[in-house]
Amino acid sequence: MPNLALIVVAVAATATPFLVGMVVYTDSWCWIYKYQNLISGFLAVGAACATVYFLHRQTREANKRHRCDRKNKFFAARAVMLLALSDLCDYARASANYAKRVRDIVRRGQVHTVELPELPESIVATLRDIIEYGNDDISNAVYSLISDIQTQHARLRSLPGGASVINGGSGDVLLFEYALWDAGKLYAYASRFFVYARIKSQEPPDKPGREAIGSALRSINVDIGGNPLIARLLDP
Repeated sequence: MPNLALIVVAVAATATPFLVGMVVYTDSWCWIYKYQNLISGFLAVGAACATVYFLHRQTREANKRHRCDRKNKFFAARAVMLLALSDLCDYARASANYAKRVRDIVRRGQVHTVELPELPESIVATLRDIIEYGNDDISNAVYSLISDIQTQHARLRSLPGGASVINGGSGDVLLFEYALWDAGKLYAYASRFFVYARIKSQEPPDKPGREAIGSALRSINVDIGGNPLIARLLDP
């Protein structure tokens, strides 16, 4: 449409003097000859206004399509988020089991061969889409969740893997308990997003408190009484 308007401008500017010249010698059209430049100017302004109007309408429609596209992509990401959260909870549970098994093996002075749980790629892709297409509130909440995932995964990978000496006073004990704590915290935080993912709430969840983390630790079979550090962290 903008091209059509430009054509109108060109035709108006070119044809007006020619058309005026055809009637220049008639008494009734003498005034057109006299004001032909003014008339050409008015036509050019009109064509320019038409161009601006069509460009504005085209931009408005493009923005509308863009907003609709973002809305549809966010709705799809929000639906898939349910699966990603389930995978994330499974990952947290597997991380806790890994930490417990490795601690038991290392305590016996052995080198473990337990496979480190891998973070499913679908989790990262889905959470990235939520940040890209969601509003600031949910984007900030998901960013916080991703930050917790990164911290938890880094600590899990740093657990002792060799025949370390673990006793009541060793720092290695704290590493394993922090790994269990991180798994419970991640499980609790991911669980809170289910209400939002099911579109039962438009507000993103807050970070879990001690009570929610304690409940999550019990859900992933972490013995709170057998882990003094975790017991202290949960003590109000």
